[in-house]
Amino acid sequence: MRYSLSFAAILSLPLFVGCGKSAGGVPVSGRITRDGQPLANAQIVFQGVGADGKPDADKEAGGETDDKGQYTLLRAKDQAKAVAPGDYHVEIHVIERTPDGIRELVPPQYSTNSQLKFTVPPGGTKDANFDVKSK
Repeated sequence: MRYSLSFAAILSLPLFVGCGKSAGGVPVSGRITRDGQPLANAQIVFQGVGADGKPDADKEAGGETDDKGQYTLLRAKDQAKAVAPGDYHVEIHVIERTPDGIRELVPPQYSTNSQLKFTVPPGGTKDANFDVKSK
């Protein structure tokens, strides 16, 4: 099973940044590093996984890292800083625009063919951390 967002959706993730109302759910934040160093301007996507193992569109969230690699998830449907506890498939993207188009700078095992998973605990977490290996 493959989870993937279109490049247009990924590029729109920075629009999630802003204040949102919290209507249920728990806060999730963390840090993304590449080879142990902060990964700035990375988009992270959490796609909820339903009890049947299939993607749950109601449980999608995303965020963007700052210069220290830190991010806070915002729920896609209303930009609330709260997501439902449970299992998630995770993708990390850093997109570079070139004259020839768009290029993904994160290896596929973390982005387009990601096998990353994360379980959001009932109380939320500040430790949803990921270290991307460049090779």
